[in-house]
Amino acid sequence: MLDLLATLDLGCWILGVLAQCQPMTKTALLFSGQGAQTVGMGKDFAENVPSARTWFERANAVLGYDLASICFSGPDAELAKTVNAQPGIFLVSWVSFQLLQERVPAFAFQATAGLSLGEFTALTAAGAMSFEDGLRIVRQRGRFMQEACEATRGAMAAISGLERLRRSPVPVNWPGPEAQSALSHCL
Repeated sequence: MLDLLATLDLGCWILGVLAQCQPMTKTALLFSGQGAQTVGMGKDFAENVPSARTWFERANAVLGYDLASICFSGPDAELAKTVNAQPGIFLVSWVSFQLLQERVPAFAFQATAGLSLGEFTALTAAGAMSFEDGLRIVRQRGRFMQEACEATRGAMAAISGLERLRRSPVPVNWPGPEAQSALSHCL
């Protein structure tokens, strides 16, 4: 990420020349949502950039626990918990945004957006709430979602290869009558 930030001006110039088009006049920032977490996220920033380290320390103080350690070292099962993943992704996204502003002071954007959880980082980046408020809200959101997951039985799944399934029948005993019924409605 640090290398990318250092080459933004050159990269934009190259893309403009290659495409032989005018540079874009408006910029939007898109922040990621849950599922983007990975053990080690933000560690490089905290180890190499003092201002990044300060944001991680600030988050730990606001939350009252060592979120940075969970982001940097895991374990994966702990980071994957919604109660940790959501504030962790918010924090690392915020730090990335702050570093972008530090490294490219003239960087301007006209809009922010986010994928589910990322909406909170987008609101914070747009100035609608403080970093501390955003972090507290996301922590509560993660806590409520974690409690809901533990109180109910459910799962999330992604279905890929639907085109292949449309061309061939679903096996008689795969994966069971409920799924066959659901798949037949989708196909």
